[in-house]
Amino acid sequence: MKKVTRFAMFLLAGALTTGLFSCSSSDDEEVLQNDLLTEEQQNNLKKVESDANSNAEKTAMGKVVANYLEAVIKPTYQDLANKADKLYEACQNLYAKRKAKTLTQADIDAACEAFKDARRDWEQSEAFLYGAASDNEIDPHIDSWPLDHDQLVKALNNKDVIAGINGNNPVEYVYNAHKDFDSVIGFHGLEFVLFRNGANRKLSDFMSENEKENGLTSVKTVNEAALFAGRRNKIKVDQSDFEDAKDKIYMGPERRSMVMHEDEKRATAYHEAGHAIVAESLPFTDPVHKVTIMPRGRALYEAFFKGYTQKQWGCEPRELPASILKRLPVRFNYNDNYFFHQFQGMPKDGYTPIVAAMLDHPAIHLRLNTHFNRADSAAYAHTFYTGPLDGYFDYQLGRLGYRTLDFERFVTDGDYQGTAVMNYGNVDVPYTRITEHKHFAPWETHEKTVCYREYSRACDADDLPYYPIRLTAEQQMLADYVRAAQALEGVTFIGRLATYRYLDMDVTIREALDAARGYLAARERGARVPVFYCDI
Repeated sequence: MKKVTRFAMFLLAGALTTGLFSCSSSDDEEVLQNDLLTEEQQNNLKKVESDANSNAEKTAMGKVVANYLEAVIKPTYQDLANKADKLYEACQNLYAKRKAKTLTQADIDAACEAFKDARRDWEQSEAFLYGAASDNEIDPHIDSWPLDHDQLVKALNNKDVIAGINGNNPVEYVYNAHKDFDSVIGFHGLEFVLFRNGANRKLSDFMSENEKENGLTSVKTVNEAALFAGRRNKIKVDQSDFEDAKDKIYMGPERRSMVMHEDEKRATAYHEAGHAIVAESLPFTDPVHKVTIMPRGRALYEAFFKGYTQKQWGCEPRELPASILKRLPVRFNYNDNYFFHQFQGMPKDGYTPIVAAMLDHPAIHLRLNTHFNRADSAAYAHTFYTGPLDGYFDYQLGRLGYRTLDFERFVTDGDYQGTAVMNYGNVDVPYTRITEHKHFAPWETHEKTVCYREYSRACDADDLPYYPIRLTAEQQMLADYVRAAQALEGVTFIGRLATYRYLDMDVTIREALDAARGYLAARERGARVPVFYCDI
């Protein structure tokens, strides 16, 4: 009877498949299995037991999961959603009040606190990045890191993007134009807007019409510094890590695999040390920070020279002489001096009064809209020619290359870029630089500001030439024009275009003064006036 009863219990367990049941290895069990069940029935019984145990475990785990979902996950995401709504409202308030010019520091501080509150809940929710959070790629959109600062700058320098943001529905625009904001939306994009160096943005900075990064620590630099510290098994990031990170970002990675002979190392060290000694000895130069002979990658060249050169000159840098490339000022600070000169500035009242004073002389006759004709020179004792060198000879030997500029004027409020000239090295930005003229006269105060975007292009026959290109492939044609000029009498070629050189304005003025003095001295001596006062 005992055996029959236990067999019935096995059948009941198999039928219900809900209970927990385990067979012992008792003699009764063995007898039951051997005497009453076939081998097939015994295997089926084992499967029933296994399924029963598995379902029971699933049921117990299901209760745990359900409790975890209802008590932890859902409330966390609900808190995040609520805080995100408040952050959205705070940002909308910033946008509306800034547009209406009624923004206060309290509004900025409130948005910063809303950011921190939402960020705390987001950090907690990152433990649950599965299901919808994973399938819908929520994490890359909300917490993209590191912030793609280049994409952000590119987007905010696009006039169509600015128009969309300033439109009636900026949120919808950003969503639809997601390709421009792939890696800048989310928390870290907002962090860039709301904070600077760990502190809330100031009202004066926030109301500026253009983003200024003075004092901004690049997120790329921070990320690289953290990587350096990690490779060195540090638990904290220190100044040495930031130094190495800055060098890597600005100048590229160290090329330690490059083999240098000892003589080459010594010569390079002397060369670089010479730069440091000269810089240290000159007044009004930045202090020497580091001297190194470590070869680096092309990052510095790519960032500062290549793109800008392609836009400005319409050719690859290797096609240009070194005299042009070395003119491009490179700074790692916000010193607004465009040139490395001790004294530089603009005349207090601009150049117009200076030119007007020169023209206000009885011996000077000004003719406008008059094309130069060589035959007219016969009426004068001497001709000083400042037009294009090849133009003087009516392009008989061919046309030398020149670049011209198109200017796009715009007016805005306050301070646009914080400096007189800002160069744009990115090849995908169509203009080469923006000039903000109020900064040429810092002693003046203006509510509005006038800016110009400069676009460089090849100079056609009907265009006004600005810059001689002086391509290496033009050297023979240039030499032929110089020989033709040197055979002339009664004419002197001066200035950028006539000497086919890319000169700074101060150098151009100095050469004009030197030429005037040289001309007067030659007349006193009865000597021949030079055709050129410089080497070409």
